[in-house]
This record gives sequence, C-alpha cells and structure tokens, in this order.
Amino acid sequence: MTEKYEKIHRWILDSEGNIRLGIRYNDTGYDYLVRSSKNNKWEQFYLKMDNQDIPLKIDATSYLSQNVNFEGFGLEEDIIYITTNLNSDKRQLISYDLAKEKVVDILVEDPNCDVNDPHGRDISFIYDFSNGDLAGIRFESIAPYFKWFSPKMSSYHASLNKKQSRLY
Repeated sequence: MTEKYEKIHRWILDSEGNIRLGIRYNDTGYDYLVRSSKNNKWEQFYLKMDNQDIPLKIDATSYLSQNVNFEGFGLEEDIIYITTNLNSDKRQLISYDLAKEKVVDILVEDPNCDVNDPHGRDISFIYDFSNGDLAGIRFESIAPYFKWFSPKMSSYHASLNKKQSRLY
C-alpha cells in the first residue's frame, strides 16, 4: 500500500464507482477526506455553508454536536446529500454541489422532527434509473413519510396505497 493511502480506512464511491471521499478513523470519531485539487493529497473535507467552512466529521463523543452528516451521493456527478441542523432546530436534508461548493436545495424538512437521526438509519433515497433522477425520499417522521419528486413514482405509490387499503 502506498504512503498516501495508508491513513484512509474506508472509501466512499459516487454513483459511477469513482472514489470521491475517504474516511480516516481517530480516537474521537472519524473525518471525511477529499482529494485536494491543489496538491493531490487527501485532506479534511469542508462544506461551505453560511459563510463558514464546516468540517465533515463525526464526533463519537456527542451526537448532539453533529451539525452535518453525509448521507450519500446523488446520481448527478457532483451532488451529495447532507443532513444538517444549521439554521434550524430540526435536521433537514439538503443537496450540496461539490464542484460549486454550495448548497443546491433543501430537499426535505419537517417542522415536528428531524429528517434523519445522527445514526443515519431513518432515511432512504429512491431513484428512477430510467431517467437518472432522484425520484423520492422516505424518512421516519411521526409516521413513515415519502416525499416524491417524480410524478410518475408518486402516482405508483398512491395506487399501491389505494390497493393496500382495500385489503384491510
């Protein structure tokens, strides 16, 4: 193993299978790393939000201090999904453009509860691979909740719910 990879413990691939992020474990959690375009070395990954550079890292000593969590890559080349509670008392799901270093959109927010907990078990991305889009998101709210971006998938979901309700 070459020296530049020795401190990477886990790799994160984008939807095309390209290595985009690395994870380095430490005594208090782990850091997300990105390859620097300046020197080609793996460095701490920072999100640029609210005129701040916010490190993407997990502090294992306290989930309460987790302001941002990585949730996954989108199908678009430079889009990642992040949950954050910055500027909100509830965690919301946002899309972030890596190349432009900016928030693209708030995809889901709930006035009653966090869109996802810091453990990352309460959210699922639903893709429509026929057109390469994020079709919807399922997350735990007061009850399981779906937010659809695809009218076609929303229609399928409504049809299935209607058929299921007739069974009971």
